[in-house]
Amino acid sequence: MGLGTTRPVNYDLRNQNGANVWIPPNPTIGMKSISRPNVYAQNAIQQVPVGTIATVDQRKFAYSLAGGTLQGFSRLLIDASYIPSASGQTDVDGFEGNIYAAYAAGTQEIEIEDGTDRAVNYYQGGYFTAFNADGIRSTTIRIAASDVATSVNNVTLHLDDGLPWAVVEHDFCAAYRNPYNDITESVSNGFESFMGVSPIAVTSGYYFWLQIAGPAWIAQSAAATIPGYTVDLRDAFAWRDGTCIVGSTAGTLQRIGYALGKSISTTGDTYIMLQLG
Repeated sequence: MGLGTTRPVNYDLRNQNGANVWIPPNPTIGMKSISRPNVYAQNAIQQVPVGTIATVDQRKFAYSLAGGTLQGFSRLLIDASYIPSASGQTDVDGFEGNIYAAYAAGTQEIEIEDGTDRAVNYYQGGYFTAFNADGIRSTTIRIAASDVATSVNNVTLHLDDGLPWAVVEHDFCAAYRNPYNDITESVSNGFESFMGVSPIAVTSGYYFWLQIAGPAWIAQSAAATIPGYTVDLRDAFAWRDGTCIVGSTAGTLQRIGYALGKSISTTGDTYIMLQLG
């Protein structure tokens, strides 16, 4: 099983030279080092669980896995995993469907009818959502580990906490991957959510610290003016290519933070207080 017979639940919050590290619950893999994180280095070998949070000075980072080459252009990066219901990508990167059997309230091991062969711990650090029979109530619980798919493609999820209510066979559910497990550059199609910015270039398949909050400089968009350029327009938004634009042209785009420092008319900046985690 993904968790084996024990559930390690004790972990450290460490302060080393102004840096704190928050290890996720039930860490079972990726515990090579919890020393002060070097946010300017990439790792070929995983050091801490994906999704581990670190604060360094006034900035906040999430330990992430690069799903492609990241060129370090100060552009915002995306979670490249498709939602389970994405047209043409159904259940490719996650699952929406049925619970395999009935489970009592408090159960932490749930088998789902995932029709795709999954490697061990494919869903680790992701989230499981269960719905009650009428589809009105739902609950979301972090996935501590997951087993390799069985011969019929079913996958057993090991949850951090037990179900708050009983479920019956074929109740609807969903399983989502860790949102920091497939970080890539944007393809600029407008159907992506930005997760943060990398302070370095990263090799595909390597681990790194993705900045998700705090002071950051984001590349300026060629599509519009920037925060602080016009009176009262301080909020920062992401353009489709991961660059930063000003609020007046944002429409319904994703808000990423607000301008730092005092500006003067027609002299804005993309040095912002990033707010993505």
